[in-house]
Amino acid sequence: PVGYTGAPLDYGNCSACHTGGSPAPTILLTDLNGAPPPDYIPGGNPLALRVTVRHPSLSVYGFQLTVVDSSWSNFPNQTLYTLDDTHTVLQVGAGGRQYIAHQIADSTHSWTFFWTPPPLNMGPLRWHISAVAANGDFTRRGDAVGVFSFTMYPALSTSTGEAGQPRAHILYREGMLSIPPPLEEVSLYTIEGRWIATVQGAGSHLLPLTPGVYLIRWRQQNQIGLQRFYVP
Repeated sequence: PVGYTGAPLDYGNCSACHTGGSPAPTILLTDLNGAPPPDYIPGGNPLALRVTVRHPSLSVYGFQLTVVDSSWSNFPNQTLYTLDDTHTVLQVGAGGRQYIAHQIADSTHSWTFFWTPPPLNMGPLRWHISAVAANGDFTRRGDAVGVFSFTMYPALSTSTGEAGQPRAHILYREGMLSIPPPLEEVSLYTIEGRWIATVQGAGSHLLPLTPGVYLIRWRQQNQIGLQRFYVP
């Protein structure tokens, strides 16, 4: 069934059906080289990712995963898909939320899938995976369940313009907002639109900010832009 990764608004995880086994299986989310997933680039190319599940004694495996933003959704801002219909399947749950899961529970313990990052900087994204290592007796007893979560961040101090709009490469590090020329003025707002500060002139400006997603309005000559801005 769809919606059992342990993510917010899901129905729980795989332990809602499978019980009795121990220890919990080990779950890994990596790129195809076995490294942790990289930070995502808003509007970037699809990433090939891999889920691996291992258990010391049980040998029939299955999994389900999803990834959500701060509003607990993914599609249509980001998409999951698979090119291996033999082993994996795309599922769609409540509200259009997308999931990737195993196609048939068997000795396969590693699955590859693809994920397209959102076109805009959505701040941190949270991956949720629940997996089963089963004993293969065709019941739901004696099966071990594990859960895994991982936070994926946008590339450090990136800012992304709305689709079709120009983008300014503004950076934030160690309390300093760096404005490149030829920008003349930058105003910072909360994501709800409340004004925080306005700075003028290219260069580095002291501006203490808490981590989160902001809106930036910038001006240069006769051009004005609006974009989201993430502070890690």
